Amino acid sequence: MTSIGTAIGQVFTPVDAAKRIASEHGVLEAWLRGATVLDPTAGDGSFLEALIELALERGIARARLPVQRLYAVERDEALLASFASRMRARFSLRLPDANLRAHDLFTLQDPPQADVLMGNPPWVNYVDLPETERARLRPLFHSCGLIRDPRRLLLGGSRIDLAALVIAWSIRHLLRHGGKAVFLAPLSLYLNDGAHEGFRRHVVDGVRYALREVWDHRGAPIFPGVATRYGLVTYERDAAARWPVPWREFAEDRWITQQAAPCGGEDGPLVVHDLGANAPTAKVTVQSDPDRAAWRPRQGVNTCGATDLFVFDRCTAEGVMVVAENKVLGQVRLPRRYVLPLMTAETLRSGNRTPHRWILIPHDPVTGRPLERDAIDAMPDLALHLDAHAVRLRMRKGTMLGTHLRRGHWWALLGVGPYSYAPWRVAWEAFGRSTFRPALLDATDDGPWQGNQALHAYIPVRDRAQGERVLRALAPEVIEPQLRAHRMEGTCNWAQPGRIARILALTMPVRWTLPLARVRTAG
Repeated sequence: MTSIGTAIGQVFTPVDAAKRIASEHGVLEAWLRGATVLDPTAGDGSFLEALIELALERGIARARLPVQRLYAVERDEALLASFASRMRARFSLRLPDANLRAHDLFTLQDPPQADVLMGNPPWVNYVDLPETERARLRPLFHSCGLIRDPRRLLLGGSRIDLAALVIAWSIRHLLRHGGKAVFLAPLSLYLNDGAHEGFRRHVVDGVRYALREVWDHRGAPIFPGVATRYGLVTYERDAAARWPVPWREFAEDRWITQQAAPCGGEDGPLVVHDLGANAPTAKVTVQSDPDRAAWRPRQGVNTCGATDLFVFDRCTAEGVMVVAENKVLGQVRLPRRYVLPLMTAETLRSGNRTPHRWILIPHDPVTGRPLERDAIDAMPDLALHLDAHAVRLRMRKGTMLGTHLRRGHWWALLGVGPYSYAPWRVAWEAFGRSTFRPALLDATDDGPWQGNQALHAYIPVRDRAQGERVLRALAPEVIEPQLRAHRMEGTCNWAQPGRIARILALTMPVRWTLPLARVRTAG
């Protein structure tokens, strides 16, 4: 990933890979026929070097190379200087000094205009940037329409990738009318729910651009050892979207062409399906339910980095108390009503409904809100346990958790509400799986089952009958093909609540509601 600043996303594209991209996607031909080519985050200049090398391999004389139509923008002046020096040493070529702009992309004065953009913007989530960079870039994310609601950067929107900003900004400010852009980019821009909805609208300051194709490099890696799912994406400025777009995957030693279209609106994640096929949809008949606002997919309980203080491997009941135990804390006495069974893989896969793990949730079982201090003080054993770890619990980070901390509820957990205490739930493994097998869980003697952070998701229901209707709505033969169409097999985003809700909402006139009468496949 090329760079807009020292050590931010700084992994450079191999020249051989850049040569293939420039040749196979028409950039070389466009340049030789008169197009101006610009790399907006040039790093070590591998994309421009690739064009020069390809032209020389064709037998074009050095003196005839149109290097005056090659531009690079790179904030790290040393990288540009190294690139210029390398071009002189390898090819006896000197690019015009005015074409190599050692400047921050987003504050560039009188930016050059190109017919083609080609490059590899840095891949890094907004939340993982240094605070100084976040403060500098935050207004730009907003002004480019990538984050319409300021609260989004405080919630799921913090996972938006810097690559989205670089691509949108570059197309708006550096690309001429009707120009083409070719970028290596993380495919989370198009496959993940939530954070990249603004980017997928493909409009900046009233300037529209269209996604034209995606090349998924999962089977043809360019960066060995890089875990990020990435690919090549191409765009056309001032063009209308045409869905579906080609989606190409490398398998069995060849590129296979499929087609992709957004799920649930223009800003939805792409689903990929065979050529000529309609995108799979779940057709769900919805009955009226007065509780529909509450009954929706949920994620498990999040301890915000303090799992060993809340999760236990053994639990023995002693009247209204339990003795809970794990390897870190040893044995701890706690009020029984606040220690609930925690789902594991065995719970959902084997049908064994005997709890093997438990979680302490110091929240009110009626409201789902964190217990008040006086309620905790009324239970000396609970107060003793929490107070012993108060410093660590107060030091936990996170915007949503910060709201609880400011209110003095430093023992709070996330992902807890009245829904957490519903007696029944339809639950499934949401993380790292490639199959979808929901299960209907009844409350145990220890209380209702809880999901474990992002590993599990569930829909809370009030009784067996409602649970069976939901289970039919989540039939694997209906839902699993759609999850696979999102290309999230084996990832942390496999079957998270937002994705399931979006799938179920595809053919509904209103948002995901319960109970569900029946499910049938499209057609």
